[in-house]
Amino acid sequence: MCVTLGSQVVPCCQFEAKSIPPIHLKGETSSLEDILNSQTFQNLRDKSIRGEPIEGCHKCDSVEKSGLHSLRKWANECWPLQDNEELQISPSTVKYLEVFVGSVCNLKCVMCGPRLSTAWRADYQKLGWQFSEGKEEQVADYQSLLPQLSGLEEIKFVGGEPFLSQIHESLLMSISPEAAKKVRLVYYTNATTMPKPEMIEKFKAFKEVHIWLSIDGYGALNEYIRFPSRWSVIDQNAREYLKLSTHIPSLQIGVHTTASLYNIFSLAPIHQWFEQLKKETQATSRLVWVIINLSHPEFLCVQHLPDSLKPKAIALQDTECRFQARLASVLKEPSQPAFFKKFLDYTADLDRIRGVSLESVIPEFSKIESL
Repeated sequence: MCVTLGSQVVPCCQFEAKSIPPIHLKGETSSLEDILNSQTFQNLRDKSIRGEPIEGCHKCDSVEKSGLHSLRKWANECWPLQDNEELQISPSTVKYLEVFVGSVCNLKCVMCGPRLSTAWRADYQKLGWQFSEGKEEQVADYQSLLPQLSGLEEIKFVGGEPFLSQIHESLLMSISPEAAKKVRLVYYTNATTMPKPEMIEKFKAFKEVHIWLSIDGYGALNEYIRFPSRWSVIDQNAREYLKLSTHIPSLQIGVHTTASLYNIFSLAPIHQWFEQLKKETQATSRLVWVIINLSHPEFLCVQHLPDSLKPKAIALQDTECRFQARLASVLKEPSQPAFFKKFLDYTADLDRIRGVSLESVIPEFSKIESL
C-alpha cells in the first residue's frame, strides 16, 4: 500500500494514480478500512487475483515486457497470493507500506522534477515551465495510520530526500520498540547527508534497516546527473554508512543505480567503486549493486540511444551481471529518434541554466551533430 504526497491511497508508488477515482486519507473518506474495502480497491484486488490487466500498472507492465524485474514481481515473490485470498481485507493484513515523507530535497537530478524535489522548482521557473504545489504537498497523518497496520513487515520511505524530512524524523521516532522489532525499514538516499545520531540509535530497534545509496555515476558523472552534488561528499558519506553497518548488524547498505541515456556507457565504475569501499571499510553488507532501467520519462530510456551508438553500449554491459544483461536486451529494442531528439533538447536546456556540459562527462555524445 502507498499513500502519495496528496494523501491518496494507491497500491504502490509505481501505480498510475490518475487511473482510479481519488480516495484520500484526509477529507470525507478517512477510514483506512473503508478505503481498502471500497469498490475501487476490491475491483483492483479482484483483477490482481484473476491475473487480469490493470490500467494503473502500466509501468510494471513495461518493465516486465523488457525482461526486467518489476516492483510487482518483487512484491509477489515476497508476499505470494494465497489460495484463500478475499476481496475484503482488514488493515492489519497489510504487509508493505510506502511512505511519502514530502518533497524536500537538496538535489535536482536530471530524471526528477519539482513534484519530488523542492530544489528543482527554481530551475523549472528559469525554464519557463509551470508547477503548482496544490494538494500534492499535503502529507498524510502517518502516526495515526501506523497503529492500524499491526501486521506491517516493511516500510519504504519515499521522498524527496528522507534524511532531510522532518516528517520522516517524527514518524521514525514515534514507532514503538514493540512494533519496530517486526519491521524492516527501506531507504533510498542521495548520500549527500547522514541520518542524525538519534535516528541511527533508533535503527537498532528495528528488525532490519536497508539503506540504498542512489548513485548513478562515478565522480563527475554522478555530479552531472544528480546535480549539484559533490562526489567527495558522497564518497565520504558512503564510507560512513558502510562503517556503521559493521557496528549495527541489522543495518545493510547497498547501491541503487538508475540506468538511463546519461550513464549507459559508464555503469561498471560504480560497481568497482562500491566493491573497493566495502574492502576498505571491511563491510559485509548483504545488499549489493542493483540497477533498474529508467522507464519514465521515456525520452531518457536507454532503448532510444541512436543505433550507431548501441553496439558500444551493448559491448560495455557485463552479461555476467543479470541487471546489465537485461539492459543489453533493452538496448536491442527499436529506438525512436524523436525521443532521442527530445533528450538532446531537454539536456541542452538544463545545461544552459546550470552552466554544465553533457559532452564533458559523456564523450560518446560529443559527435552528435544535434548537440
